Amino acid sequence: MDLFEQLAEVQVPPPPKNLDRRVHRRINRWLVTLHVVEFVLRIVPYASLHFAAAVAGLVRFSISGKFEKEKKS
Repeated sequence: MDLFEQLAEVQVPPPPKNLDRRVHRRINRWLVTLHVVEFVLRIVPYASLHFAAAVAGLVRFSISGKFEKEKKS
């Protein structure tokens, strides 16, 4: 008798009625935590860098009066 046949004969108890609620609470807690951590560590610095570049361009334009048309690589 192979393993799959043995597993087919094993009786599995039904899941608890509040399993879905508990699982959803745990998953939702982790998802919110991970989203906040990712937002703080990845998105805020990225957005801040691009915002700082725009502010620097505004300051350069305000001081020199010339708009830089070519982007430096």
